[in-house]
Amino acid sequence: MSSMEIEDERSKMNKRIRRHPLVTVIILMMLLAVAGVSAYAIDTAGSMNALPWQTVPTPYSGGAFEGIPGFGGAAIEATPATVATP
Repeated sequence: MSSMEIEDERSKMNKRIRRHPLVTVIILMMLLAVAGVSAYAIDTAGSMNALPWQTVPTPYSGGAFEGIPGFGGAAIEATPATVATP
């Protein structure tokens, strides 16, 4: 294709767009709607930490309740009860 043919095709397309502004507006509104829905979906997935590029947090490698008195076989020490004074 020569450059003259390309320019001729472009001018025909521009004339069609100018001739049908309602179609252009409808297409732009549809594109905006798709962009809005996509943005909402990405925002919702991001708030749920469900995006593919978000790393899954590494679980705690220690034992559950490790080092807390009263859990996991740790020595239980009796603590005296305190009485509230008025």
